[in-house]
Amino acid sequence: MHTRGGSSSRGQSGLGFGSRVSSLLLAMFATMATIYVAGRLWQDAETRLHLVEELDKRTGQGKSAVSVDDTLKIIACREQQKRLSAVEMELAAARQAGFVSNKAG
Repeated sequence: MHTRGGSSSRGQSGLGFGSRVSSLLLAMFATMATIYVAGRLWQDAETRLHLVEELDKRTGQGKSAVSVDDTLKIIACREQQKRLSAVEMELAAARQAGFVSNKAG
């Protein structure tokens, strides 16, 4: 009977060792898979950055030195230039009609 008890305890010990090895292998596999996925994501981010830079080079956009305020000022100047052109045309028409003397301008 003594030998049976010894063999059963040896069986439990062997089972515990096997479960430790399998859990260790599973943890190692999960770690390797995590490192692989992180590496692929890093590589994808670098590739995306490279493609964006190439696209900027080809389209010529790049980083603009003109701010939003400067753009709004340019738009306002263009609108004023259009109004000035319209007023000059009205003034020329008024001169032809005789409402304004030619010496005033």
